[in-house]
Amino acid sequence: MNYMGTLLKGICKIVVVILTYYRFFEKNAIFLKRFLIMGKTAFFKKTLLFIVVSFISLNAQYLENSKYSGVGLPYFEAAVYRQFAFDKKNIRLTTICNFLYDDLAFEKSDSGGYNAKVKLITAVYNDKDRMVNSRVVEKEVFLDKYEMTNSRSDNITITNEFLVEPGKYIVLLKAIDMKTQKQLQRKVNVEMPDYSKFELSLSDIRIYKDVVIDSLGRIIRFVPAYTNNFTNRMAVFYTAFDIFSKQDTIAASIRLSMINSDDEAEIDTTFNKILIGQLTTQLLNISIRELKHNAYTISVKVKTKKGKAETKRFVSFYWTEVPGTEEDIDLAFRQMAYIADTDSLDYYEDKSLADKQAYFKRYWKRHDPNPDTEKNELQDEYFRRVNYANQHFSAFNMPGWKTDRGRIYIKFGAPDEIDRHPFDMDSKPYIIWRYYGIRKEFVFVDVSGFGDYRLDPSYYNVEFE
Repeated sequence: MNYMGTLLKGICKIVVVILTYYRFFEKNAIFLKRFLIMGKTAFFKKTLLFIVVSFISLNAQYLENSKYSGVGLPYFEAAVYRQFAFDKKNIRLTTICNFLYDDLAFEKSDSGGYNAKVKLITAVYNDKDRMVNSRVVEKEVFLDKYEMTNSRSDNITITNEFLVEPGKYIVLLKAIDMKTQKQLQRKVNVEMPDYSKFELSLSDIRIYKDVVIDSLGRIIRFVPAYTNNFTNRMAVFYTAFDIFSKQDTIAASIRLSMINSDDEAEIDTTFNKILIGQLTTQLLNISIRELKHNAYTISVKVKTKKGKAETKRFVSFYWTEVPGTEEDIDLAFRQMAYIADTDSLDYYEDKSLADKQAYFKRYWKRHDPNPDTEKNELQDEYFRRVNYANQHFSAFNMPGWKTDRGRIYIKFGAPDEIDRHPFDMDSKPYIIWRYYGIRKEFVFVDVSGFGDYRLDPSYYNVEFE
């Protein structure tokens, strides 16, 4: 009798804990708009054992909202490019910073509508820690509708160019939201080589979107890309690069390749061109529809009788539409394990491609935070995180989305602060990720000393608290 009483008390405690977590997730369901996904399980329609299993599964179906959204902290993406200067002595250092509307603080204007304002301070320091150039730019945006202030596709872009001599530099980018006075800054290390020492040189590869070209082939308007991570919804994108040759007029062979993760060239084209003058800008368009994978290295090789040069850039694409092949849909299902019901994914494991695609479409339509728009912001954000994890956290032949850092990034987004400890005494290298908005902290330890960072066991429970 005492045994049964103890057992019943234990069961009651489990149910209380489960209901507490269930109410917690229900209470926070309002964050669905900001990329919070809940798993939905039939809590009161199954046995207690099924409830407990569902509870474990539900914890794995948690995707935190974007770290800075709606708090007035001017989060921004940044890119730095090296280009040739027309004076043939200096180098153009170009910075591109992008602010999503959703990451800015909008206020209602007295005249109607909503406005936000951001200030960007860009400073360039040499290797002696001396400032060699700086610039301050302010941009303001006015919107008619409140819904537009939450857009994660519309943005403010600020581009700056500086002429610098060859050498090593630190680019400091500091953004200030003028409504909240909150600040965010980034540092980028960049080395500017002395191109003039070589017979033939190539600049960094730039990527443009929405390019408009006149009848003479000149670029009238373009949208610069500020990231290496793109949606596959684009039909084409453009690569641009500068060719510097000491010879004023010379014949050149130009080869562009799109090399996938299997080291295969899915696009490989070569053409000849007469380089007129010492500086030539080349623009090439690439059809995304021809690409079968989601990660590539763009390789550009130029060869003349005087020399040869090569430059590369990594790019990747993430799913915003239904994957078209069996291989892609299976991979997408595996990557959805952090967010979708495991039983459903297992059920479709042996189904036909059409059935899998139908489930994929139904799932994301059901979780679309804004069905009135053409795009699914939640799907875009989820697979963008997966793709980012693959780019930055892959280790020892394990794709980034499977690693501990990749999983935490996918579920909770980018941390508010990263604290690195590479050389602490009597300790293996470790990294601390802090999320202030949700009051979570994770410690990753480099167990092998070769960048194999794993979640410290004492932080296992933090993921599900």
